[in-house]
Amino acid sequence: PMWPQGAIHTEHLRSGSNPGLWHCEGEQDTFNTFAAESAQRASWVVRWLLIPMIRTLLNNMYEMENYLTEECMDLDWTTVRPPELQNAPETDKEILTYDGYFVPDQDGNPITNAVTRGDVARFMLSQLNEDTWVKKSVAMVTV
Repeated sequence: PMWPQGAIHTEHLRSGSNPGLWHCEGEQDTFNTFAAESAQRASWVVRWLLIPMIRTLLNNMYEMENYLTEECMDLDWTTVRPPELQNAPETDKEILTYDGYFVPDQDGNPITNAVTRGDVARFMLSQLNEDTWVKKSVAMVTV
């Protein structure tokens, strides 16, 4: 079948260094691309402990984004993909965005691994009068 952008069929990964690590049981044999893109740069703890623990959450995120793309064309929506959320107010830092699962630096690694909840709210509120990310998913960070 034709997989939408943001989905990877697990057979593409089974040939990698961790065969079967990302295998998902059930009808939907896909997972969130963020896991695939990040896994190659992630530590052992993330790859072998964290990702298996949150695999269901990643699949649910993929299903939600697919539903928005396929079934909600009459709505204006934006999916925001921040890194780890910190319980702190907004800052005056610059907001960077990227059409992907994380905002990369020049080497392709995530620029930062955390953002304040206040800055995520600031970004989301700024999008109320913008159409740049309508019907799209966006990674965002502050620097």
